[in-house]
Amino acid sequence: MNKITISLLILSTLLATPCLASNRLYADNTLEASDGFTWDWSFGAGYYVDKHYLQGVDYQDGFELNINVAINYDKFYFDVDNSQLTGGLTIGYNLVDKYDWSLDLFAINAHEGFDETGTFYDDDLVSELRGVTEREDDFNAGLRLTRKEKTHQLSLEILHDISGAHKSLWASGFISTIQDYRNWEFRVGSGLNIYSSDFTGYYFGVDANETIAGFRPQYNPSAAYSLTFEIHAEYPINEDWVFLGGWLSSWYSKEISNSPLISNSLRHKAKVGIRYVF
Repeated sequence: MNKITISLLILSTLLATPCLASNRLYADNTLEASDGFTWDWSFGAGYYVDKHYLQGVDYQDGFELNINVAINYDKFYFDVDNSQLTGGLTIGYNLVDKYDWSLDLFAINAHEGFDETGTFYDDDLVSELRGVTEREDDFNAGLRLTRKEKTHQLSLEILHDISGAHKSLWASGFISTIQDYRNWEFRVGSGLNIYSSDFTGYYFGVDANETIAGFRPQYNPSAAYSLTFEIHAEYPINEDWVFLGGWLSSWYSKEISNSPLISNSLRHKAKVGIRYVF
C-alpha cells in the first residue's frame, strides 16, 4: 500500500462519519485561541451499535478506527474527534474571548445523508427506501456563542449549510458538564436543535417522483426540532491507553417522525473503545 493510498484512507476515516455536533460542546473543550502553534493527536478503535430511525434500517454495528487531531494557531483551530459519539470535524476562528464569553466563526459537518442503501455504512438496497433520491451530507458555517464557568459550558449556535445539500439555516443550543469520580471522567450534555422547513424538506420530505402508491405518500414537513442527550466516560488503563464508552439518544419532533422515510422518533447509539494517548 503506497503513501498516497494510506493518506486517502486516513482522510476518509477522519471525515466519513458526520454526526449531530462536535465535541466543541463540552466544557473541557481545547478548541481555544493559543499563543503560537500547538497540536495534539491520538488514535484508537471502538465498537458501535446504532439503533437508527430510517425505515428499513433497524440497527447498525461494527468496528471503526478513531483518529483524533487538534491543531491551534493563534485564534485559528482545527479539530477532528472520532472518539465521542458527537465527534466530528470542526474548523474555527475565535472572534471575541472576554469575561468567560467567547464568540467564534466556525464550520462543522453535522448531518449524514442517505440513499436507497441507507447510510454511509450500508451497501445493500433497503426495500423501504427504494426509489428515494440521495440526500447528501451537509457542511455548515456560522457563529457560536459560548459561556464557560468552571466545569460547565453553554453553547448557542446558528449555522447555514454551505455544501449545497439543504442550503438552509438551523440553530443549536447545548449545555454540558464534565465531572471526575476517582479515576473516571464523565461528560454529560443535553441539547436542542431547531431546523427550518428547507432542512426538514430536504432530508425528510417526499417529492412526487419518490412516492409509491399505498406505501410512500408525498410529504412536505414544516420546521422541526430535536432533543439530544449524551454521556461519555473515560478511564485510564495505564499511562498510554484510555478506555472510553458513550451513549447518545436523540428524539425528533412529529414533523420528522411522521415522515414516510422515518420509522420512529427515537435514535440511540452506543460505543465502547480504547484510545492511545501520546
